[in-house]
Amino acid sequence: MITAVLRLLCFLAAAVVTTDSCYSAPIDTTRPINDQIVQAKTSEFDSASVFSGPTVEPTSREHLVDGDSAKTSVRVLRDKKSLQTTWYVVSDIAYFDNSWRRYSSVNFPGGRQVQTFKINSTVLQCRRGCNYLESVAVELTAADVKAAKTDGLRMRWNPTLVGQFETSIPAAYFEAMEQIAAAR
Repeated sequence: MITAVLRLLCFLAAAVVTTDSCYSAPIDTTRPINDQIVQAKTSEFDSASVFSGPTVEPTSREHLVDGDSAKTSVRVLRDKKSLQTTWYVVSDIAYFDNSWRRYSSVNFPGGRQVQTFKINSTVLQCRRGCNYLESVAVELTAADVKAAKTDGLRMRWNPTLVGQFETSIPAAYFEAMEQIAAAR
């Protein structure tokens, strides 16, 4: 598990993915390394534990307007009784526009399109247009997760209007998320 965690640290530090280069990453030695990378939320009132990975920036911003922000992460829900996991890719998109963009689908390489579901949508402020925040997610299939652990995951987020963007999440990210979720 440490190797996958160190690989994820290297990815986050934009370093070469080798265990030797990971030791130069700034780490708070007073806290467990897993807590610095993946947030775990659980309580006695919940039937599942939720593991949220670090955010990644879009790999292609050509259709995003200056000032737009898109942060994407992976969340894993692990059922406490069955220990089965459900994987999601979540994107929080903030932008200034005259109306909602409604990020309604993602496309994977090869053209497969999957509908997103809305987690939250908020109007942050309005003056000659509005600042919007949309949080949307897509559930990954078992085949998507298996392939992502080997090849990483690429996807394009599609709005009804302008503003599509692409995200790429490396295989080490998925390996670390799986190992951390399984260990807790």
